[in-house]
Amino acid sequence: ASSEWIWRKNEAMALRASLGSLSSIAYLYSNPSSYGGIWDTDAWLDATLPAEECACEEAAPGLNWQEFLKDLRDNLDDDPSFSRPWVHRLCSSAYATFFSEFYLEEATYQVSKSTCGSGLLAVAAVCSQSLALQMVNISTRWRWTERPVQNEGRSVKDFLEPMLAGDCLRLCEEHSECASVAHGPFGCHLKDKCVLRGEELVLPGVAQGYRTYYQRSGPCANEAPSAGLDSDGQHLSEVRYLMDSAVRLLDHVVHCLDESRWPFSIEEILSNRIEFTAAMLHTQRHDGREFTF
Repeated sequence: ASSEWIWRKNEAMALRASLGSLSSIAYLYSNPSSYGGIWDTDAWLDATLPAEECACEEAAPGLNWQEFLKDLRDNLDDDPSFSRPWVHRLCSSAYATFFSEFYLEEATYQVSKSTCGSGLLAVAAVCSQSLALQMVNISTRWRWTERPVQNEGRSVKDFLEPMLAGDCLRLCEEHSECASVAHGPFGCHLKDKCVLRGEELVLPGVAQGYRTYYQRSGPCANEAPSAGLDSDGQHLSEVRYLMDSAVRLLDHVVHCLDESRWPFSIEEILSNRIEFTAAMLHTQRHDGREFTF
């Protein structure tokens, strides 16, 4: 039940993405001053907000936003279902940039960012979908943690290049000594440690974008399980983090997102967060598991 949720693409937004923006610029301001009162004040405040939050003309370190946007729109035009392998590839291309240029303090819900808000929001949407699709497709022999475990064991082999999590796990399965992996935006690191549920993880903010995947069979078949947080809860926490990041980024782009060329609307971001919560409530009610959502 925990993998039932995937991103629901708004058909109207997908159509608009394929047809193109009504304007040649990313930010189109219209003044509703005829309504008077607070509408006039809000319109003035909106007009003072930076257009760059949606124009995204300045590249981020390691990522050209205009190229990312074109890639995203072209693929959604070809695949409105938002479910083919390109989702993982596009997430991988921007994953490192997202975690280097954005940080959400979950305790206070405060955001720190240093590049285009709409671009970061789109990466959060794409990567939350990529993760949800991987949860459906990754072999049931594997589990993973929210962050890398503190004690990773000895290194078996390192692959210092971006790759999908599924490819990293297959590399581990091909090495008899490999029991777990550390996977993230910059590579795949095979380890010999049989990880137990509830093991201590690195602190939040350390090795951002990385997590430990560990086997439940193979070399670890005889390892005794230990008590700890349900692994599905750990998996879903990253989806929740990405979706909460997208919602918080709306504060920075609400004045221009729906009139921009970015193919995710305010309504779509909020409705998917609501559907995710509903799916978790359903799982909690029927399976008895507790999630933080």
